[in-house]
Amino acid sequence: MLATDEMARGFEAGSHATTFGGGALASGVAAKCVEIMLRDKLADRAAELGKHVMDRVRAIQDKLPGTVREVRGLGLMIGIELAVDAAAVWRELIARGFICNLSHGVTLRLLPALTIDKADLDAFIDTLEDILRTAK
Repeated sequence: MLATDEMARGFEAGSHATTFGGGALASGVAAKCVEIMLRDKLADRAAELGKHVMDRVRAIQDKLPGTVREVRGLGLMIGIELAVDAAAVWRELIARGFICNLSHGVTLRLLPALTIDKADLDAFIDTLEDILRTAK
């Protein structure tokens, strides 16, 4: 662990460590990941795709009032808070081949790979809309 002298005074020796955190392999992999993310502009891509997803879900919110309470996110980290039985919607998404998390029993949490195809995101949104048409 590296820290300024001021920050280091907040720790006792040995109180903050990790077995593999600073190893050469883990550091090399992390550096390569950052290099690829910058080269392929994955943050920009995530921002663009995240906006697309949130805009489409907000359109569902307008089209099917009383189903989506809120859509929020940053890039491809997206939360879709439902106003209907979110657990039932989540189970149906899984049954139809889409894996996402259900947070706090009301929010579908999306955190796809930064390299996900736009077509896969659109298929998820189309399926979500289909499920929400009959959700209670």
